Amino acid sequence: MLNQKLKIVFSKGFPTALLEIALIFVGITLAIGFENWNTERKEAQEELALLTELKSNLEENMTILARIITFNEETVVSYRTLLSHIGAKQPYSDDLVPHFTKLDHWASPYLTSSAYETLKSRGLDIVSDSPLRQQIVRLFEVNYVALANDRDRAEWINYEVSTVPLMLKHFENQLDGTDKPIDYESLVEDRGFRVAVSRTLGLRRPGIKAYKESQEVTKQVINSISKYTNL
Repeated sequence: MLNQKLKIVFSKGFPTALLEIALIFVGITLAIGFENWNTERKEAQEELALLTELKSNLEENMTILARIITFNEETVVSYRTLLSHIGAKQPYSDDLVPHFTKLDHWASPYLTSSAYETLKSRGLDIVSDSPLRQQIVRLFEVNYVALANDRDRAEWINYEVSTVPLMLKHFENQLDGTDKPIDYESLVEDRGFRVAVSRTLGLRRPGIKAYKESQEVTKQVINSISKYTNL
């Protein structure tokens, strides 16, 4: 089609042909430039929308991580209280019940990742800023994965292998959801109880540290998105 146009143009004379050829190429260049500009504009809008949604998810995760840290720190206080009380062979008190009840509880990292999954399905290269893209990937694929696959998995293994047998042996679940010792004196004399609580305590403390580190990284990514998008 272009060859036919050129033949028609050259049939009108050389000067006119040059002018019309120039106009044709200018028109084509403008059309391509407009199409590229329009594509880039749409991609920029899509990038902004995805990053806005991602930032919202991360802000939600900050709240979730704060709750996890707070609850797990409360369990650490409870375990230390029990070890101190029972280690000193002090008599039973109903004040211990809230601490006993926390023995088989911890907070798991059920974090929000819907925006990141959308981003992956669209293609991570939609985030044009390479350092920001790398930050986002590290957060979801390294930090968050480690929380679920390492920290929380270790908690589940400890729960099934150590905590459940201990709870079945020494505790009775009450109608109000609390756990009370079946025989407190027997519990005090059971060295395995103190070992199990110490083991869980040793697992929980570094877990809290890992959650705090992920919380800080999440905050950094939020700040990077805000700086990049001016949100």
